[in-house]
Amino acid sequence: MIFKDITKLVNEKDLTLYKSFIFLFIAFILCFIAISNIVSFFVSYITKKEGELDEKTKELYFNSRHNELTKLPNSSVMNEAALSHENYSVLMLNVDNVEILRTTYGKEIVEVVFLEIANLLERNITSNAMLYHMSEEEFAIIINNPKDNQEMMICSQIKAYFEHTPLCIEDFKIHVQFSMGIGIHKEDVHSKLNVFSKANIALVEAKHRAKGLILIYNDEMSRSGSYTQLAKNIAILQNDLENESLTPFYQPIVDTYTQEIVKYEVLARIKDESGFISPHMFMEAAEVSGLQTAVTKQIIQKSFKYFASKDIAFSINITKHVLIAKYLPQFLELKTKAHKIKPQNVTLEILEDIAIEDNEEMIEQINHLHSLGYVIAIDDFGVESSNISKLSDLEADFIKIDGTFIKDIDTNKKHLHIVESLVFMAKKLDMQIVAEFVHSQSVYDVVKELGIDYCQGYYFSEPKENI
Repeated sequence: MIFKDITKLVNEKDLTLYKSFIFLFIAFILCFIAISNIVSFFVSYITKKEGELDEKTKELYFNSRHNELTKLPNSSVMNEAALSHENYSVLMLNVDNVEILRTTYGKEIVEVVFLEIANLLERNITSNAMLYHMSEEEFAIIINNPKDNQEMMICSQIKAYFEHTPLCIEDFKIHVQFSMGIGIHKEDVHSKLNVFSKANIALVEAKHRAKGLILIYNDEMSRSGSYTQLAKNIAILQNDLENESLTPFYQPIVDTYTQEIVKYEVLARIKDESGFISPHMFMEAAEVSGLQTAVTKQIIQKSFKYFASKDIAFSINITKHVLIAKYLPQFLELKTKAHKIKPQNVTLEILEDIAIEDNEEMIEQINHLHSLGYVIAIDDFGVESSNISKLSDLEADFIKIDGTFIKDIDTNKKHLHIVESLVFMAKKLDMQIVAEFVHSQSVYDVVKELGIDYCQGYYFSEPKENI
């Protein structure tokens, strides 16, 4: 009897253990399934995010290399293509009177005009040619292994077609005219100019003489003083961009009252055999060659890398062409994350003529950048002061008063009164003020007396390669 009771007790214990085992096993399976689902969810989420980031990177890469409106490859792609050819010619095409077209027909119609121009040019160039959209009004064509006189034939055909065939946009018939410059490859040990530079110089000469001209580069153009230096500067700039050797300089901006450095302005420079080229000549080379966007992109990359390990505020100049390309917000977002830089440490200096331009898309883009945390400054403030009321639409934090009004403010009463008015307006707009070109104690004293918040100029420091 006792044995049976013990057996029964053992069996009941075994059954309880068995049930516990089954329960634990089921619980384990359920936990495993739950964990697997959670892991699967996170893997799917991470994969999705990686895919989105990859798509975003691809989109940004495409946008940085193509014109936003026409989707044609831009100057960056053209420079790479030129390096792959041994024998090629470059045709530079500039649409004349774009401002008149925009004033007459409006921005939307002009955009359709450029789309139609791009489509017509792309459909009708020869098989050994490639079309590029350099800036809003400028196109380029590279001809690989050109036939005899093919450059002039293509330009003449383009000129004749657009002169005799108006573009029919909505109810308008719009005639388009081009100025054109041609650069032809020649084996010339005495010339250091590349074909791209020659085409640009020929285009500048064509626009200078009269609109609607077609000119082939010749040595007389580069021997005419300013063209010689301009051509050299364009060639140096293009070479620096190709080799990623553009040089950033840094000039401090100081608190007017404490003279403590609050940030640095990043300034692009190029160098020839005699030293660094003046900023004016550098900017002229960038504008004539249509390389402003490429310059800005490389300066952003280099300055972000330079300030990556430093909690230092800095400012970068943003051109109209960069805003037109519309890749800046995405590009900045990637760079700030990659280099762990706070957006509030980055000031974007926008030229005043861009800020007051009647272009809602530009204003929206600037304001969007401001909403992302980037600081917005209006550069060269006062040059376009007749349109100052438009600045109220812009979410800007700083204005930088144009240096031409500051540099002689201690002796020029007219400039003093202008600056007084600008300071009053800026404070009404709740913007802080930076005075450029502060080069002496007497200028500094007047700036301080006017209540200007910050100063920049040789009185404090010249631009330097390192801080």
